[in-house]
Amino acid sequence: MAIGGATLDVPGIVGQLMSIEQRPVAALNKKEANYQAKISAYGNIASALSGFQTSLKDLNQAEKYLTFKATSSDTTALTAAASAKASAGSHTVSISSLASAQKLLAVGQSSDTDSIGTDVASKITFELGTISGGSFDAASGKYTKALFASSSQGVKTVSIDSGKNTLAGIRDAINTAKIGITATIVNDGSEKPYTLALSSTSMGAKNSLKISVAGDETLSSLMAHDPAGSQSLKQTVAAQNALITVNGVPVSKDVNSIADVIPGITLDFLKITENPITLNVAQDNSAISNAVQEFVKGYNELHKTLSGMSAYNPATKQGSVLQGDSTVRMLQSQMRSILNTPISSSGGGTNNSEPDWRDHTKRGHNGAGYL
Repeated sequence: MAIGGATLDVPGIVGQLMSIEQRPVAALNKKEANYQAKISAYGNIASALSGFQTSLKDLNQAEKYLTFKATSSDTTALTAAASAKASAGSHTVSISSLASAQKLLAVGQSSDTDSIGTDVASKITFELGTISGGSFDAASGKYTKALFASSSQGVKTVSIDSGKNTLAGIRDAINTAKIGITATIVNDGSEKPYTLALSSTSMGAKNSLKISVAGDETLSSLMAHDPAGSQSLKQTVAAQNALITVNGVPVSKDVNSIADVIPGITLDFLKITENPITLNVAQDNSAISNAVQEFVKGYNELHKTLSGMSAYNPATKQGSVLQGDSTVRMLQSQMRSILNTPISSSGGGTNNSEPDWRDHTKRGHNGAGYL
């Protein structure tokens, strides 16, 4: 545009005016970008801080890491687990017998569904107790001149309804009653292959069986069993206790896993031993070691994040987005103080054998703050 012989640069003037008008907007956009960068930086710090807090929160509970490990010299015969109540030391264990549940077999039958006897309703009574004295013949599976003493577990009765006097019916009635005795039918492939097998669900010498039958005489002749008298069933496995010796002290238990002989130690017996087993119990430092490693990892991640957000770059002559930020300085100060903070055990007292996590961190701490 020409005015009085002079030409005006209208587009340039308009552009300059618009540029001037846009300066506040540009400044606001710059501020927004700066705020967004700070928000992102704080988010990264929060994430790193959360990881660090997770690794740190349990370290003041020193007693949580006072764990022990039990090591058996023969794990095929004995395994052991130690709790925090255990004490370091060495023990000698011998296993003379394992606890077992009694198993009995009836005489084989031609069918498991044919009626036994007159098919009248009957009752089978089971009594638990201890067999003592006399002798036992492994070939016949029977006792001679033995005694039977009833235990305090009472008498259990199973009703066999009319029409159910078959091996399958007897098996089902016993299992349905859930009286601590299981019944199965085994087919051995012989001329009379169907054999009723009975077993107590509880191990130990006090859980031997005495069985009587009221009702059908044929059923009674099949199942009546008195270890101190007439025995229709064949014993294939005796009810017996685990017999062990711990540090020279004889111990008898009706299970193969015990936790009340050596304080804080659970023993599991697997087989009879010919030679004594050595059981060593020592403090297990793996838990505290893993916890310290996680602490070191979390500390370094947080330190790296804080340093990256607040560092000055001499190459670009620019500071990071949070350089000089008071929150970052406070966090860095608190992190440095953590390394010099004593650990107090809530359990009271000091165990000189406890590993100190600060020893791990101090050895690698330098001016930059890395571990």
